[in-house]
Amino acid sequence: MGVTQSFPRVSLSRERVVIITGANQGIGYHTAKWIAMMGACVIIACRSEGKARQAIDQMNVEFKEEKSKGTEGIADLEELNVIFMKLDNASLKSVMSFVSEFKATGFKLHTLVCNAGIGIHKQEYTEDGHELIYQVLIC
Repeated sequence: MGVTQSFPRVSLSRERVVIITGANQGIGYHTAKWIAMMGACVIIACRSEGKARQAIDQMNVEFKEEKSKGTEGIADLEELNVIFMKLDNASLKSVMSFVSEFKATGFKLHTLVCNAGIGIHKQEYTEDGHELIYQVLIC
């Protein structure tokens, strides 16, 4: 068994805007990286700016590696178009701030990937009075 391409790599317009929640690690990270490598503008929406910046730096390192290997289906860019925007789904105030900040960019949203989540955890409630796990997954 060898490694094979598991998804179609198609060229995406630089104007295509994709928001991915929880994209600083795991599945969200790889989803953001590959969508950006195909050319789209990706907004990483997560709580930690530090972790998001590290993820963006790592994405660019991996992008350069893929380019040097001659990987097919990736965009001819110098650097990935990945932007951090703060979003904490455990706070509806943060969600509303994110929405206002996104609207202020003038971008049109083409795709939203709701990937944020939290692991198994004791029952807690958000400042909004909702069960934490439920609010994070639904927002």
